[in-house]
Amino acid sequence: MKKIITSLKKQHPETPVIYFTNNCAGIIKEVKKSGADVIGIDWRIDIADAIKRLGKKAVVQGNIDPCALFLREEDIGKKVQDILLKGKNAKGHIFNLRHGILPETPVKNAIAAVEAVHKYSRK
Repeated sequence: MKKIITSLKKQHPETPVIYFTNNCAGIIKEVKKSGADVIGIDWRIDIADAIKRLGKKAVVQGNIDPCALFLREEDIGKKVQDILLKGKNAKGHIFNLRHGILPETPVKNAIAAVEAVHKYSRK
């Protein structure tokens, strides 16, 4: 991956490289060595732990469990808020689902998640 990322950066130096490895908890220190600008983390690792292991200079992307969108709307908001608060320890944080929205996800719950991100990420 390091060779691929190095090559990509040479070809497109202005474009940030995001590296996502599914189930990265056990190899996050290796992922850190990849040279990627952003490290995508899945929902299987606590975002605070991932940032601690990557270092505060890391930019992370993630990491709510797509199944969390089956919770009650207020509980979705709490999950989103928790992730955003923990994500503040990184140099940068891009909130997302990591694995996308499951087909059975209620649309109103997806909307609730987006609204919670907007509400709790405002400075």
